[in-house]
Amino acid sequence: MPGYLLRTVRTEAGFTQAQLAAKLGISQQGVARAEKWTSNPTVEFMNRWVRACGRRLEFCLQP
Repeated sequence: MPGYLLRTVRTEAGFTQAQLAAKLGISQQGVARAEKWTSNPTVEFMNRWVRACGRRLEFCLQP
């Protein structure tokens, strides 16, 4: 689930929700919503998130 993965990336980078929110220019509540199991973030948003955490986003589609 995207929300779980986003939270994992943030915590592994050592950021609090508030710190990441400041880097992304969104509210802490926005970060909390994106980290919910049921969230459905866009690829663009996920890419901004992981880059802010010093990571790279990759997708792999397999048959």
